[in-house]
Amino acid sequence: MPKIKVATDFGGSSTKVIIETEAGIEAFVMASETIEVPKMMLQGYTLGSDSQVNPLHSVYVSCQGKYYAVGSLAAGRFDAFRGLKKPKVDQAAIKVLGAAWVYMANHQIDQMEIDLVCCLPPGEVKQSSNFETALRKALTKFDTPSGIKAVTLDKYRCFPEGMGIFIKHAQERPEIVSQHQVATFILGFRNASLFSATGGRLDYFRSTDLGFTKIVKDIIDLMGDYHEDSLIEAVSKYRIGGDEKFLEAILRGNTPNDRRQELSTLKKTIEAVIERYLALLTGWLDENLAADVREILVCGGTVDTLNPELLNWLRTKVPLRTDKPDRYGVFLHGGFNPPPEIAALGYGNRFADIYYLSQFY
Repeated sequence: MPKIKVATDFGGSSTKVIIETEAGIEAFVMASETIEVPKMMLQGYTLGSDSQVNPLHSVYVSCQGKYYAVGSLAAGRFDAFRGLKKPKVDQAAIKVLGAAWVYMANHQIDQMEIDLVCCLPPGEVKQSSNFETALRKALTKFDTPSGIKAVTLDKYRCFPEGMGIFIKHAQERPEIVSQHQVATFILGFRNASLFSATGGRLDYFRSTDLGFTKIVKDIIDLMGDYHEDSLIEAVSKYRIGGDEKFLEAILRGNTPNDRRQELSTLKKTIEAVIERYLALLTGWLDENLAADVREILVCGGTVDTLNPELLNWLRTKVPLRTDKPDRYGVFLHGGFNPPPEIAALGYGNRFADIYYLSQFY
């Protein structure tokens, strides 16, 4: 029976999966949606061993006697929502089952053994023991588009989001981490989280719902009903690269003049919303960052859309580095340089935290 190592998060917009075998690294991304579906409605999505359909777009699994569509099948065929108000841990077992099946379908195997490392928001890690118990039971036998599968869960570790970044930093700057307070700030799609360590010991955890979805919802409230997924991609790419073509792709106006006016209004709205969002976010950080924090580690998919404003603000909260007096102690994504297998997916820094976690455990 093959043995693999699996690292995964349960992101608000996507579930990122890294698999390590003796042959090397594999990685893929599943959309975050899941939804319960009657079994009879899934009969058209069964896959034979000779199917040319990409398993990523046909994921369904059974769990605790119920059937769930996962990822793009859930979103595209069954109109699932992301479920951003629910704790991530509530859907985590279903996503692990789905990820396991994608690998098994790609390699045409019915049984395997896995070591799993995963991350959850700091406030949900305390539920990881119950999650492990439920997951072990669910993996022993579950239905999929290619029949019944069985997975044995050997080793299991669950960490707060951002731990991969923190561990990498601790290895690179042990003298700072062992003697001072270091904060790790994670800004994702659905929430923002913060934890700190004093002398290397984790001692403070906080989370808030001020993720990127707050920006998107506020833009829609002011501008009308843009398609949410298109708006997410357009705003992210526009803010990161500054190219208006990403916004132009989602405009609804029919005439050149209408589109020019809409583009101008959309740009002004984005900047106003982000200004307000940054005020809320930095206010929350101001309440939760310790006054004597020495260094701040920053990661998460939303951070790049707020650079440089957020990074400049964070630099006001830390002293100049004593080893480099012209630089502040704010570190972004752990200097992530993805391996080719991950870089090819085009998700960039969003893989940084879970990749580092996969390397250390």
